[in-house]
Amino acid sequence: MIKRFCLIVSILMCCINSYSQKESLEKIKFGEITNKDFEPNYKSIDSNAQAVILYYAGSAKYESNNSSWFNVIYTYHKRVRLINKNAFDAATIEIPLYKGEGAEDNIEKLEAATYVLENGIITKTKVDKESIFKDKVTKDFTIKKFTFPNLKEGCIIEYTYKIISPRTHYLRGFYFQDKYPVIRTEYDISVPTLFNFVFLTGGYYDLNPKEVSQSYQTYNIFNINGSGSSRFFRYDATNVFSKWVLTNLPPLVREKYTTTIKNHVAKIEFQLSTLNFPNEPPKPII
Repeated sequence: MIKRFCLIVSILMCCINSYSQKESLEKIKFGEITNKDFEPNYKSIDSNAQAVILYYAGSAKYESNNSSWFNVIYTYHKRVRLINKNAFDAATIEIPLYKGEGAEDNIEKLEAATYVLENGIITKTKVDKESIFKDKVTKDFTIKKFTFPNLKEGCIIEYTYKIISPRTHYLRGFYFQDKYPVIRTEYDISVPTLFNFVFLTGGYYDLNPKEVSQSYQTYNIFNINGSGSSRFFRYDATNVFSKWVLTNLPPLVREKYTTTIKNHVAKIEFQLSTLNFPNEPPKPII
């Protein structure tokens, strides 16, 4: 069942005080692997799991790019323990990147490594940059693809990366569930009130934000008007920060009579509703 929530500033301002008091979990840092991460802490979720997602986090925020408009900056971090070889397919990663006319996603700071615990010692094997390649899928999309090295049953794979996207009217959604159990997953966005998004949620879990707050930021925008002239202007914006956190999610299993499994997955998507330029009435997006 799809639930609709609108990012309306007046409503959020009423919610800020109550949400900001809720405790938020500290983000896990890439590369900080301990022996405890190899312990079987997934049994209560799915005793037959072939892999377990220990941590999956994503974020999206707007930044002025000082050359034309805004960019959307996405960051992702995923840590997975491969219980047995039947889950080794999870060690091949594909990252979709948009490449349309006048707008191209760029990937930066891609790091990935395999961790093996033997005799109490953790061995780390990095993914070689030379083994990461790009493949064209369609006219508008390419993928970055790589496979983790040194896979052994019980190992942990981990990767992180950043995507810089000029597509300001589009905000990537996030899937909290997977075909493997998830110990902890979270997603957060920071959006200036210039952009008013509708929240679209799916699945059967509470996807009201666990944390909502506001901050103020100045953006320096280089603007080209219809006559071809250009100018810099300063945009002082209220940023609305929203964060979702889910823990101990069971795997998403395709049932006998399930037609489209994406209708049942815990997810959040976004749809731009209006643009709110200073000293102008809201501009609806159709």
